[in-house]
Amino acid sequence: MHKQLRVMHESLPEGSALYRFCFYDTLNKAKLSMQSDFESWESYILRFKKEQIHELGFNWQWDEGFKQGEAHLFWINEDETKTRWSDTGVPFEDVEVLDQGEWVSLDLFFPQLLQRLNPPLIIENEGAEQENAEEKYELGFFRILVRKLFKRGR
Repeated sequence: MHKQLRVMHESLPEGSALYRFCFYDTLNKAKLSMQSDFESWESYILRFKKEQIHELGFNWQWDEGFKQGEAHLFWINEDETKTRWSDTGVPFEDVEVLDQGEWVSLDLFFPQLLQRLNPPLIIENEGAEQENAEEKYELGFFRILVRKLFKRGR
């Protein structure tokens, strides 16, 4: 289906977009993949309720890049956004991340991750300028992280 989605993406009318993502079917398959495919860099396993994706309007089928039953492929066709990211999606508070052996809500995970990875900011001016600089830094880091987690390609 990935090849068909690429063909569909190329022929979409102006202003339309196709968004897709894949997930392993079981936690054990995801953990095995982490050990063999993603051991070279920091990676995390995400989970959410499959029925929620269907309720949001995403299409589903087994991902043909894997043995049938190993990975799910979800996609949706919607209006293109200015940010290149789908307007349809699971709210962060409904997504969980396996972090150090514990499931953590994604909306709580990012601040924890920033705390662990964030180098201290050196800012000459205090007050509002420092707050703005911290927000911009976190937003930039967040964008990079999201692009790695949810990249969209043709």
